[in-house]
Order: sequence, then structure tokens, then C-alpha cells
Amino acid sequence: MYLAYRPRVLRNPAFWALSLVALTMVYLAAGKRSILIAPVGTAAVVWMLTNRRVPIVRMVLLLVGVFVTFSVLLLVRAAISSGAKNLDEVGARVSENLETAFTSQLDEVGTRGGSYSSVYPILEQVPSDSPLLWGETYLTILTRPIPRVLWPSKPRGTDFRAGATFFNAAWGVPPGPVAEAYWNFHIPGVIGVFFLWGVFNRWIYNVFLAYHEHGLVVFFYAFTLLVLTPTENTITGWMMTLIPTVLFGLATGILGRNAASDHHGI
Repeated sequence: MYLAYRPRVLRNPAFWALSLVALTMVYLAAGKRSILIAPVGTAAVVWMLTNRRVPIVRMVLLLVGVFVTFSVLLLVRAAISSGAKNLDEVGARVSENLETAFTSQLDEVGTRGGSYSSVYPILEQVPSDSPLLWGETYLTILTRPIPRVLWPSKPRGTDFRAGATFFNAAWGVPPGPVAEAYWNFHIPGVIGVFFLWGVFNRWIYNVFLAYHEHGLVVFFYAFTLLVLTPTENTITGWMMTLIPTVLFGLATGILGRNAASDHHGI
């Protein structure tokens, strides 16, 4: 968000150092590589929107860097899962398997989009073997702010529900927007959900055109385009990130009443 207000901060080494530390802490806290995509991608989109250009070479280098980082982190996760007890053991096991890092990453991408995807069993088994949910997954969004300690039987997220229902697994398997809409309302649900999704995208585009000089709008537009899809899981993640970020901006004064980006590139 700060980058949307002060694009020239990229010239400051301290900004890069703090960003690297923040990304590292986020990864260590969550343990998920995918959680790094949103901040890095949003920063790239914000930069392009404020500067009105797409640096092809830099974007290719960024994508290559992200792919290499994800490949190495995949080995780190595998080393920890196999019983590595300290950093030296993790480093040794990563070095042993470094040559297979890229192929392992490609295999994982293929698996997540192929056999290990709940879209196929949902399309096959709903509604003949598994009943329609009639909006239950979308209503789960309303229960997210309630702590589970106060409501132990609070419904689990859609990913976990799909994993338990179609894979008999104790972990989440994201169904994706098409499968989730189908799981709730069958074919009319897919049509209706994506119609509403199109209306929403048109609205945020109009908001961006009207207020593109405001850094908050640039951040909101970039973050929404990159992160949000019409699924319960991404809507929840979008809200959980956007709301605290805006509150932090208001509390620190970054989001002043007349705050605008120092680089009006649009």
C-alpha cells in the first residue's frame, strides 16, 4: 500500500531490506509459499499502474525469480517434513536435491491443476452422490470473524470441506470458482455467480478510473485483481488482508483525507 503512495521508495535500499524481512516473517509464520504471491504481485501491478508501462524484461526476471524461490522453498518444506531438526540439516538436504527442484515444482503445478483438484469430483458427484449446498459455502464468510474458541463447531472453510467430502482428507483442496458455484447451485449457479463477478469487476474498474490518483484506490484495484476470485476462500483472505491494511493506514496517517500518490501516472 505504501508503494502506491510513494512509488519512488523503490530507490531506497531500506525499503527493499524491510520488504525482504517482512516476506520472510510472513512465510515462516504461515508456512505457505503461495502467501508470498499476493504482496509481490500486488507491488508489481501497483508499480505498472502508477508508471503507465510494463517492463517486459523486469517482469520476466521477476517471474523467473519467483519460480526459483518457490522451487527452493518446496525443497525446504520437504526437508522439514522428512525430519530435519536444524538449519544445517535443512541446508544439506536442500543441496542434495537442488537439481530436481525445478522439475519437482513443475510436477506439483501439474498435480494441483490435474488429479489433485476437487473440481473434477465435484462436477462428477454433484448432485447425484453429493447434495447441493445451496449457498452454504458463501454464507461461511459471515462466520469467519467469530473465533473458533467461542464457537467450537463453527463450519470449516470450503477447501477443507471439499477435501473431506471428495478426498477423505484432513487438509483443504480448493475447488475453484466454477466448481464451488456448481457445488452450491448447479449450472445456474455458475452462470449467476460469474454474472455477479463480472458486475463487480466492472464496478472496481469504474472506481479506479474515477479515483486513480489516490494511492488507496490504486492498491485496492491491484490487490483485488490479483487476489480476489468468486470463492469463499479467496474472499475471506481478501477481506482479512484488506481490512487490517486499511485500518493500519488510517491509524498511521498514511491514508489522509486528501492523500494521493506522489506520482500521478494515469
